Amino acid sequence: MTQVLSFPLRALPVMGALCLLSAGFVSAGFIGQAHASAATAQACAGNLTPEAKSIYDRAAPSVTPSTDLAPLLKSIVPGMVFSGDVKAGTARDSAIAAAHCLRDLKSN
Repeated sequence: MTQVLSFPLRALPVMGALCLLSAGFVSAGFIGQAHASAATAQACAGNLTPEAKSIYDRAAPSVTPSTDLAPLLKSIVPGMVFSGDVKAGTARDSAIAAAHCLRDLKSN
């Protein structure tokens, strides 16, 4: 018996990007304490690519000292990929770059 896929085929690139995004956060160690200020985070964000900056801008209002960045970004980035704001092929790198700056907000 053949099993029918329960998700649209167009979702495959996004699902792959999510897997890579998950692996990137774990391997890069972005889930940890930061010791920087909002000014440092803003300065960091100013150096991001436009795509990474858009991820940063979308996520920043939700960041608190107790925010787990990986789930936050996993809840934001797929929608940005589906809407065309972020390319599936660069979503992982852009999210990791944004996370680098977002972790600076966690200390405030």
